[in-house]
Amino acid sequence: MSGTTTKSVDHRSCHHEPVAAVTSDYTPPPSPFQRPPAPSSPYSVASDTVSDWDYHWRTTMGRTRCCVVMNKLESSATGRKTQYHRLLPLFRRRCHHKNPLLSPCAAYRVIEFTDSTGLVDIWHSLSDEELMEKAMMVPRIAEDPKKVAFMFLARRHLPLRLFWEKFFEGHDGLFSIYLHTSPDFNYEPPNSSVFYKRRIPSKFVQWGKPTMTDAERRLLANALLDFSNQRFVLLSESCIPLFNFTTIYNYLMNANGSFLSSFDDPRKIGRGRYNKRMGPTITLKDWRKGSQWFEVNRGLAHEIISDKTYYHVFQTHCLPPCYMDEHYLPTLVNKIRPDLTTNTTVTWTDWSGGGSHPRMFMKKDITKTFINEVRYGSNCTYNGVNSKICFVFARKFHPSTLDPLLKMAPKIFGFSP
Repeated sequence: MSGTTTKSVDHRSCHHEPVAAVTSDYTPPPSPFQRPPAPSSPYSVASDTVSDWDYHWRTTMGRTRCCVVMNKLESSATGRKTQYHRLLPLFRRRCHHKNPLLSPCAAYRVIEFTDSTGLVDIWHSLSDEELMEKAMMVPRIAEDPKKVAFMFLARRHLPLRLFWEKFFEGHDGLFSIYLHTSPDFNYEPPNSSVFYKRRIPSKFVQWGKPTMTDAERRLLANALLDFSNQRFVLLSESCIPLFNFTTIYNYLMNANGSFLSSFDDPRKIGRGRYNKRMGPTITLKDWRKGSQWFEVNRGLAHEIISDKTYYHVFQTHCLPPCYMDEHYLPTLVNKIRPDLTTNTTVTWTDWSGGGSHPRMFMKKDITKTFINEVRYGSNCTYNGVNSKICFVFARKFHPSTLDPLLKMAPKIFGFSP
């Protein structure tokens, strides 16, 4: 990239926060997947004795968490040597690895770029294999304040970008954005936009081919490199939010499980797509179908990008009329962690017309009645309680819907005018 410099930095550098003492006035909603802090937490500078830290390692810390702390110490040791220098040898011993390039500690040095204005970019030069290896070694528990990662799988630009800008306005620090576009698409929005420099290294995607799932895994792996991301939602360029940011943030953060649909479809477009050559690794009993548009928590996201066994079976044997984006994740989750998903999706789509693609909504369709019907016209359970809010995103919306959506945004969606 011209005009850029690369650096290997601690993950908190882009948040402009002190590395040793992390404080925030914001208290996020409780997450059922967050473990309670251990005694003498290494994230508190109060625990600065070797015995305290050694106790924490033996009782609550694994190798991965140890290396997060060691990187924090290395970043802080120069300026506060008297406080930290005696702790580094302990953690270097605990986190030692024969190959430093593959060590968990090296995984926390996220490659970033800065442009001529000093803005942080998420572009990098890692191959897919290197990216997956790095993502597999990140913490499974997000740091505070926890964020939602919005992962856009798009062909080129986002025609509804201005509507999304309204959605994100005023909520800095609670979301991350990742864009996977065609690799020959180089457009950047203004640097005042939340979408500026949010493209990840991408590859060409073909509908119905394994490259679609490759792109989804690429988005997840990049998003996992931000230790604050707790929820991960996959969206297309034709998706819109159905509620304001606060409502959606709380809905996702407070959910007991992930929203990834996985069901047994006995029809030809379900079980009929199963290839016997997938056995015995994947049997017909394991086979599932579901919506491509998922939302997962950090634990399940980590499980997804860590899979190699089932992924390669699908790459080899799930080809049209078998569509990997409809079967891989539902089957994978059914095999490894069915307890982590609600078997539902939070993205509303109209399939009533039949065919291979859902209905596309045009400018004339955007009315207050229609939007409210999508928002409240379903019945479901949320954390075991009956709810009228079953979907928080919807698709597919034509670019012509931007103007009417912006006009009704203040009253219907609660966005600022």
